[in-house]
Amino acid sequence: MSKPVKIGLWGGVGGQPRDVKHAPHRLARVEISGADAIHSIKFTYEDHAGDQHVEGAWGAPSGNKHTLDLEDTEYVTEISGTYGRWGSVSSIVTSLKFVTNNGQTIECGSAGSGVPFMSQ
Repeated sequence: MSKPVKIGLWGGVGGQPRDVKHAPHRLARVEISGADAIHSIKFTYEDHAGDQHVEGAWGAPSGNKHTLDLEDTEYVTEISGTYGRWGSVSSIVTSLKFVTNNGQTIECGSAGSGVPFMSQ
């Protein structure tokens, strides 16, 4: 498994930039809430000492909740989604998709609307 990579920032013009507080070693859970756009995201991860940390939920805790629990040897191989206009907001993440090495997938939002992005 490769070292975690940081890419970003992504999101709308509202709110504040967010980041994890401890250097991550392993992602344990991802929770995404939304409907026609992404409303919030929350991460549970382990640091190098094996201590578990929860970051988020960042955003508004509304919409449908989707959860991805990762096994000890499982890791994210792809993050993709779309961004674009949503109501009066000019740029917001409208959909997200996480894929793991074990084939688990979590999707949320309105994938058909917006400009696509992908990180593998």
